[in-house]
Amino acid sequence: AAGMYTVTLVASNGAGSSTVTETNYIVVNTTPTVGFTNSISTTVASFTNTSDNTTSYSWDFGDDNSSTDASPNHTYATDGTYDVVLTATNECGSVTTTETITIVTEPVGGFTSTTTSGCAPLAITFNNTSSENTTSWSWGFPGGTPSTSTDPNPSVTYTAAGMYTVTLVASNGAGSSTVTETNY
Repeated sequence: AAGMYTVTLVASNGAGSSTVTETNYIVVNTTPTVGFTNSISTTVASFTNTSDNTTSYSWDFGDDNSSTDASPNHTYATDGTYDVVLTATNECGSVTTTETITIVTEPVGGFTSTTTSGCAPLAITFNNTSSENTTSWSWGFPGGTPSTSTDPNPSVTYTAAGMYTVTLVASNGAGSSTVTETNY
C-alpha cells in the first residue's frame, strides 16, 4: 500500500543487542489520481486541475492544441464539441481522463433578398446569411404577408406601395444578434 514505512533492526549477540530505527525509511508511491473541472466563457475554456499525487501534466484540448500547465486556459477558434484529455504522471505511471466540452458563440445575423423593389404585389424571398452557428431565426416584416416568420429563408408578399423595414433576430444557446434594415 502507498505510504511511508519505518524499518527497525535489532542486532544481537552474547554481549547484548543494538537497535537501529529509520523512521519513514521506505516510501511507497501510487499512481496519480486524475481529474479536472472547467468553466467556459464564449471561446475561452478555463480548466482547474483536481489531480493528486502527480509530478507532470499533459493536456490535449481536442483541437490539435496542447499544454503542460497544471490548470491552463485555452481559446478555441471555432464552435464545436471537443474531447479534452488530461494525463497526470508521476514516477509510478500515468492516468488519463477525458471530458467533452461544447463551445458555442453568439451568432452573427445577416440576410439578402432576391429583390428590393418592384410593382405591387411584390413577392420577395429572403436569403439568410447568418453565421453557421445560428439555430433559430425570428423575422419581422411589418406590412408584409406573413408579418413574422421563423423560417431560415422566408418568402413575403407586399401588396401595398411603400417602403418597408425588415428585422432578423438570429439566435442560438449563447445569445442572439439583431439585424434591422430600415426602408429595405
